[in-house]
Amino acid sequence: MDARRASDLSSVCVLSKQATEQSRTAVTTLKAQLEASRKAADVARAQVAQVKINLGFTVVRAPLAGVVIEKAAQVGEIVWPLSAGSDFIRSGIGTILDMDLLEIDVDVNEVYICHVKVNMPIEVVLTAYPDWRIPGHVVAIVPTEDKGKAAVKVRIALEQKDPRITSSMGTRVSFLKAEFAVASEAVSPSGVLLPSSTVVQGGQHRVVYRVQ
Repeated sequence: MDARRASDLSSVCVLSKQATEQSRTAVTTLKAQLEASRKAADVARAQVAQVKINLGFTVVRAPLAGVVIEKAAQVGEIVWPLSAGSDFIRSGIGTILDMDLLEIDVDVNEVYICHVKVNMPIEVVLTAYPDWRIPGHVVAIVPTEDKGKAAVKVRIALEQKDPRITSSMGTRVSFLKAEFAVASEAVSPSGVLLPSSTVVQGGQHRVVYRVQ
C-alpha cells in the first residue's frame, strides 16, 4: 500500500521519485524475506519429522502380539542383526510366541494314522494341569514318517487360548473318534440274546431247549 501510495503521490509530483523507488525496494525486500521465512518453516517441519522418526528408532516394537518365552539380550549388551561373535553382541532381543498359532506336534503310530482326519476333534490334557481338558482339532497330517518310531507327525491346534499354556509343557492328546481307539472299541456281540433263566447245564455244556 505504501509503494502504491508513493507511486500515486509521485505521479502528481507530491513525492520525489527517489522516495518512490525506496518504497518499491522495501516491498521487494519484504517479499524476499517472507519467501525465506516460508522456506525456513518448511525446513523446520522436515527437521521435526526427522526427529520423530529418530525417536521412533528408540522404541522396540514386536512384529506380532504374543508372549515372550525367551530373553536373549541383557541390559548393556548390543543388539545387531548379524552376530559378530562377541560376548556382548546379540542378534536379537528375545523370542515371542504367537498364542493364536500355538500348535502341538503328536507322533501317531502308523497303524492308527489311517483313522486320523483333518479337523478331527481332539482333547488335550496338560501335565501341569491334569484336571483341565482343552478342546482342539487336527490341523494337518505331515506326509513324512519317522522310521525309527514308525510314527507319523500330526499337528494339533488348541481352541482355547490361555496364558498358562507354554511351549515347553508336556501334553496328552486324546483323539475323539471311536474308531481310532481300537483297543477300547466296543464290539457288538454276535448270535442270539437269551434270558439267563433259559440256559441250563447239560453235562459239560450249557444248553437251551428249543420248542419245535
